[in-house]
Amino acid sequence: MTDPAAVTAALGAHTGAAVAVTRGAAPLLVTDGGRVSRHPAIVLPTPVDSTGAGDTLLGTLAAGLARGERLADAAPLAVVAAGLSTQHRGGAPTATLDQLRTAQRAATRTEPAHVLIEEARP
Repeated sequence: MTDPAAVTAALGAHTGAAVAVTRGAAPLLVTDGGRVSRHPAIVLPTPVDSTGAGDTLLGTLAAGLARGERLADAAPLAVVAAGLSTQHRGGAPTATLDQLRTAQRAATRTEPAHVLIEEARP
């Protein structure tokens, strides 16, 4: 099995856990509740430094879970946070939650967000 969406679905079905698969510039894949969704990058100027972008994405996902969100619902904001983190040198966070939400509302995605890829089967 080499299709990233199928692997994500199989891992979620096998473990019963929510799964997030980061793939660099490719859309983030998320499964929770029996479906796989993908969350594409946002359009930004050329990245300055990608150091810490994955950590920023996962930290923002964790913060969403701590706020009681489902993984798939936390993913769009996490993608924005990761994208914004590439706009400066180093991995230090620079955006507040309000700034991220403002950027999310203004963002242009590279493709439609939160697209159902396939149903996960137990």
